[in-house]
Amino acid sequence: MARQRSSVASGIIGFVFGLLSGLVVGTALGLLFAPERGEVIRRKIRRRAEELPDQAEEAAETAAEA
Repeated sequence: MARQRSSVASGIIGFVFGLLSGLVVGTALGLLFAPERGEVIRRKIRRRAEELPDQAEEAAETAAEA
């Protein structure tokens, strides 16, 4: 029973370590290879998010007509 707990704890620790490592590496690569400054990217995301309700409405109307 004690070995089983140790194995489970080891697995959880390994998973958390892998998750955090992936998060750090992914963030670093994202910052290094970002095509534009963060300010520009945030502006584009905001603009597309504002357009999304209109696009969803158009898609719903098209689906209702079919």
